[in-house]
Amino acid sequence: MVDEQAERILSAGLQLLKELGCEGFSMAKVADRAALPQSTVLLHFKNKSVLLDVLFSDFIDAYFVHLRNYQAPARKVAEQALGSLLLHMLKYRESTLCAQLFKEFWVFSNHHKSGRLALDQYYRELHAVIVEHLRNIAPVGCAEQKIQFSASTLLPFVEGYSITRATLPISILQLVDQLSLVLKRILYQPE
Repeated sequence: MVDEQAERILSAGLQLLKELGCEGFSMAKVADRAALPQSTVLLHFKNKSVLLDVLFSDFIDAYFVHLRNYQAPARKVAEQALGSLLLHMLKYRESTLCAQLFKEFWVFSNHHKSGRLALDQYYRELHAVIVEHLRNIAPVGCAEQKIQFSASTLLPFVEGYSITRATLPISILQLVDQLSLVLKRILYQPE
């Protein structure tokens, strides 16, 4: 159970991360924003790395809840079923917060082993969740290799989307349509 002070610290930390990124993020600034003494912040979170780990972990947990709550529509046409899943995944990634946090998380993971390990674990779990959803959409008897390959094709696209989306010259719906066609070719192509 997170207490009220820890909630204030996490909220202040998230705001500062959005505003300043990892470079401008400090425990002193978090304490000021949370209107708490720095000693209280350090009592809850021993250092900047620990606080950043918790912030990233909370964000990733929320994304997994979002993904796991996805319910595939009753056996629709392949493009519709794939499109529904892709739209569910990408809509969450459209937020500016998502792009900012993942940029910072990648930077953090390059300088902290705990961040690198957390990021690696996140990608393994994300791949597994995508595989599960694709199994529900793939045609009966689809080879596991095709499902794994589809998930491996989709994962880097979804990850990169949160950062590149603002500069792309096509809409999310156009992206979903095109990516659905690519995944359909992989999953539904006879061997």
